[in-house]
Amino acid sequence: NICDVSEDLVFTAVQDAYEEVEEQRAVAAQWKRKLQKLTNDMADLRSLLDEQTCRNNLLEKRQRKFDAELAGAQEELKRERAAKDRLARDRDQAQAEKYALEQTLSEARLELELKEERLAAATRELEERGGGGDELTALRRAKTELERRLRDQEEELDDLAGQIQLLESSKLRLEMLLEQQRKEARLEAAARDDEMEETRANQAKKLKMLESQLESEHAERSLLLRERHELERRLASLEETARAETHEQAQLVQRLKRDLKRYRALLRDAQTMLEQKEKEGGGKAQIRQLKNQVEDLELA
Repeated sequence: NICDVSEDLVFTAVQDAYEEVEEQRAVAAQWKRKLQKLTNDMADLRSLLDEQTCRNNLLEKRQRKFDAELAGAQEELKRERAAKDRLARDRDQAQAEKYALEQTLSEARLELELKEERLAAATRELEERGGGGDELTALRRAKTELERRLRDQEEELDDLAGQIQLLESSKLRLEMLLEQQRKEARLEAAARDDEMEETRANQAKKLKMLESQLESEHAERSLLLRERHELERRLASLEETARAETHEQAQLVQRLKRDLKRYRALLRDAQTMLEQKEKEGGGKAQIRQLKNQVEDLELA
């Protein structure tokens, strides 16, 4: 009859509404889980981006340190070259002074030989002469003059000998000093060459190591940049997906609200029919079941 058909329709409608509400609950829970997963993924991506930024800053700091060390090594090489050039100039100056001293000594010896020859010639001339008183007087005067001149020459020779001795002493000191300077220069040059060679080897080794490290860090930076771009792309994609899903979720919420409004209207109709059916004395067990489902739907 009509009441039984109405009762079946009400039961079916309530059952469908209950099932659809449960389904919508499951869908809403699924959307919440997806949203939470998206939120966690975005947080992980931001953490990765922050970590890569820190690593990039560290790489830039290492690059600046490498540039400073390289500039320091180049400056040290410049100082070494300047010291070597200064030593060469000092050596050339000492050799020039030695040559000038040898020239002065040679001239002094030549002058001394000339004086000795002149004195010997005057003595021979005095011995060869003989004759009368006038000539003897003249010779005596000449002898006296020659003796005076000889004394003058001897004094001059003494002065020259002193000068020569001073020059010889100066030459000896200069030669000793020059030899000492040469020895010290050789030792210093050898030590400096060893030090420079060791420094050059260390710098070359360090430069090679730094270049290798720089290449490795450059490759790592390139990889990090690619990963960062990929992460930024994924983050943008996730944000776009999140915006789209948020929009879809908002639409779903609107649809759920409309469905809920419709279900509540249906529930009110079902409630009215149940009350009517209860007054007419219908199946109490079935009515109780429908009431429980209606109450569950109202609580939902």
